[in-house]
Amino acid sequence: MNTRIISHVISNLFKLMMFLLLFPLAVSVYYQEGLKTFNGLYNSYNYFRISSYFLSNKAPENQSFSKEGLVIVALSWLLISFLEPCPL
Repeated sequence: MNTRIISHVISNLFKLMMFLLLFPLAVSVYYQEGLKTFNGLYNSYNYFRISSYFLSNKAPENQSFSKEGLVIVALSWLLISFLEPCPL
C-alpha cells in the first residue's frame, strides 16, 4: 500500500478544511461572539494546520490503486469528524 499518497491526499484535505474554517473565524471576530467561540474555532484550525504539516513531508508516488482510495476516504471521514468539533 502506498502510504505516501495517502498522507499527501489527507494533508491536502486538511488544508482545505483550514481554508473553510477561516470563514467562521472571521464571522466570530466580526460579530464579537466572545473568546470562547474564537478559541474553539482557532484550536480546530491549529489541529488541522499541525496535522497537515506533519503529513505533507512525504512526496507522493505517481501510482495509486483502489485500496489507497478506500483508505483515504475512511481516514478522512474519521479524522475530520474527530478534529473538527474539538473546542479544547
